[in-house]
Amino acid sequence: MIVDSQTRVSDAQALVASANSTNVIDLGLMTPQRDVGVGEPIGFNFQVDVAADVADGNETYQFEIIQSTTSGLAAPDTLAQVAIARATLVAGFTFELKVPQNLVTKQFLAVHYTLGGTTPAITITADLLPSCLSHLAKPQTYAKNYPIS
Repeated sequence: MIVDSQTRVSDAQALVASANSTNVIDLGLMTPQRDVGVGEPIGFNFQVDVAADVADGNETYQFEIIQSTTSGLAAPDTLAQVAIARATLVAGFTFELKVPQNLVTKQFLAVHYTLGGTTPAITITADLLPSCLSHLAKPQTYAKNYPIS
């Protein structure tokens, strides 16, 4: 599978506290509404690169799709969220969180990670993909300007 770097919001992003994804997706200025998710369903595909810390037994991990009117993600709206059990978040684990249809109304789309507990830590890669591709193995990264013949 080929992944577009413009739709990758977290590239092996190491987290030890709650944070937004490193990158945001700019949907551009459209009126009256951005119909993202209408037609072919899309979602954020998450891949755990480094397993979640479970040392203290009280760590929590929540994943959210957010939207905002600013690229800095000020005052974001949560479109979808899921909490995943810490023991499930082992290296290589993947899951999808779908972008809900008819709810994306703002220009910038991203992911927010909410970590809780004493010593939460996890490394995540997240891509916006068509849902039909979310079950495929971890996307491969190739060197820039790789010739295809």
